[in-house]
Amino acid sequence: MMRTYNIILLFIATCISGVVFFFACKYTYESKLSVFKQKAKSTFIEAVDQEVKRRNVEGPLVSYFEPKYVAADVPDSVCIRDSLGIHEYPLDRNKHYMNITSNRDLRALHSYTFGKHPIIADSLNIIWREYLLEAHLPVESALSVSVTDEKGKVKSCNKTQCEWCNFSNIVFTVYIGYACEIEVKGYIYYSIWSIIHFELLLYLLLCIFIVYGMYKTWILVRKKLVLMQQKNTIEVLKIVKEVDSTPVRSYMLKEDMIFYAEKKTIELRGIKTRLSPQANELLELFLNNKEKHYILKDDEIMSKLWPNRKERVENVHKAVGRLRNILHKLDSDIDIKRGVETYQLIL
Repeated sequence: MMRTYNIILLFIATCISGVVFFFACKYTYESKLSVFKQKAKSTFIEAVDQEVKRRNVEGPLVSYFEPKYVAADVPDSVCIRDSLGIHEYPLDRNKHYMNITSNRDLRALHSYTFGKHPIIADSLNIIWREYLLEAHLPVESALSVSVTDEKGKVKSCNKTQCEWCNFSNIVFTVYIGYACEIEVKGYIYYSIWSIIHFELLLYLLLCIFIVYGMYKTWILVRKKLVLMQQKNTIEVLKIVKEVDSTPVRSYMLKEDMIFYAEKKTIELRGIKTRLSPQANELLELFLNNKEKHYILKDDEIMSKLWPNRKERVENVHKAVGRLRNILHKLDSDIDIKRGVETYQLIL
């Protein structure tokens, strides 16, 4: 029964630790992933600035807002005038707030620069990867660049060729240009392990220590409770002489269970169970060792049960096994545990 309790406690402790481990990892992963994506986006903006500076573009760009507004600071469309004329672009409100800069002059410069010489995903990705390394993010990266026309249709698209690029690896989507006409999606090859490998190991070790600590604490508490129960409920009543019909040697195993060594019987709630002479003698031998917590060595059992001849230890195992079966049938809480060349009666 004690073994069953220990298994149940171990299961409960493992479940509790597992739930704590899951939520701790989930919270840490989401927090670090948010920081990770923010760093990736910041380094990409630095890469775009570097690309603009590298091209060293000079030239005027005339641009203006249409007087049609959907909000106080966001127009519904913008017009860009270049050498080919005036081009009116619809301005999506969400794209407006997802632009890499809020500076209108810088947006105009981006439109002019990348309008004459479109962004090449591979070349910009090389610059971005250098900035990622400087930010201590040694990961694989990729970019997807698409450009829309005045009607909002994609007129060109190019991306870094890689097998792992998919929706789950997108770390940001940003827009570039005066009309937010350039959409860039950034991809990074990452996993849970690459984000929180240190925390995973730390939390796992903590969970193991917690489970082990709870289990050992329960074992110690359980042992103390068993010893207290034995002291309180198991009173060994040795009667020196027989009074009326009461046998000379009587042992109260529990409140409703009495062992009559003289009669070789155990009485449980008025029902008597007969013991064999060997089982009777062995049980009394255990009960007479209360000071040693009912522990008997194999040699003690052999010398008591077979005083005139030397028996093999296998016979001790068989004798103890027969007594254990009898006690189990009467009360499953009573057991005889095997130790190192010893047996202990657990009441």
